[in-house]
Amino acid sequence: MSWRIKRVDPYWLSNPLVYGGAVASAILGVYGAGAGSTAATLVGGLGFCTTIFLAARPALSAVFATVGLLGGAAAFLFSANPGMGLLMRLVWTGGFGLIYMTVMNVVLLGVSALYNAFTRAGFSGLSLSLES
Repeated sequence: MSWRIKRVDPYWLSNPLVYGGAVASAILGVYGAGAGSTAATLVGGLGFCTTIFLAARPALSAVFATVGLLGGAAAFLFSANPGMGLLMRLVWTGGFGLIYMTVMNVVLLGVSALYNAFTRAGFSGLSLSLES
């Protein structure tokens, strides 16, 4: 059997308010960084991470968070950096995992949107062949 994959669906909440919140949070974070406001930068960054987390399916976010935490642990926990205490290493590991999860979710959602747009435009997509 052979099937054509016409649409990739990694979206969890496809509400325009989620995407609007992501754009508004990104604008707030960039504005806060430019203005030197730590509070606005943190609120914008955490709001962006939250809205992107809501836009992607939880299993995908969990996979990306796990890979990010493993990478953060390799970079910050197990590296020989005597200037950082254990608490700071844990904070940096968690921050790296959160940022990695967000970036990979954005990439996956963007690639899926492009794939779906091209297949709707008439390009042939992936095919999946299964044996019975």
